[in-house]
Amino acid sequence: MYTLNELAKEYKANKDQKVMEQIFELLLPILNKKAEYVYYQQKFKIKGKYINLKQSGLIELDDVRQELNLTVLELLKDYDGIRPFTNFFYSVLWHWGNQLINSSFLNQLNTFTESALITEENSCPLDIKYNNPEQRKENILEELTEDENAVVMLLFENPHLTQEEIASKFGVTRQRISQIIIEIRKKINLR
Repeated sequence: MYTLNELAKEYKANKDQKVMEQIFELLLPILNKKAEYVYYQQKFKIKGKYINLKQSGLIELDDVRQELNLTVLELLKDYDGIRPFTNFFYSVLWHWGNQLINSSFLNQLNTFTESALITEENSCPLDIKYNNPEQRKENILEELTEDENAVVMLLFENPHLTQEEIASKFGVTRQRISQIIIEIRKKINLR
């Protein structure tokens, strides 16, 4: 069985539809988890408040899945074949979702109730909700320190933890956890 990197390189060279199907077969569990997270849990800040896509009623889960599939198609089209595709894929997928909140979506906001808006954001500091820890681990953990690895693995297992809860688990201050998260983001090229 080929790895994702090998399949992406083969697709780049040949544009073979069967190779694309194999790529999507490998990515399906990750894409489904990300789509479910974006739809059911992620909160988007709009005009000082937060919106959840499911509560807004303006988009369906299948629409989110379709947008993710289109993103993968674009990634395959733009893939240079030089760097590992997994790094390219995960760096784009890491914060994927914000493009769903576009101008047409914002124009529809006046059609739903205030109950769809939330005043507090309660999301994972690294947005690690959708990755298989073993797949993601091989890509980023090699570059991280022991403390950074521990925080990432904790968030893979418990994606809803706040910085306060993480600090409590490690017996350090919230500020220290914030510093660690900033360093992780720098190392994995998050924007």
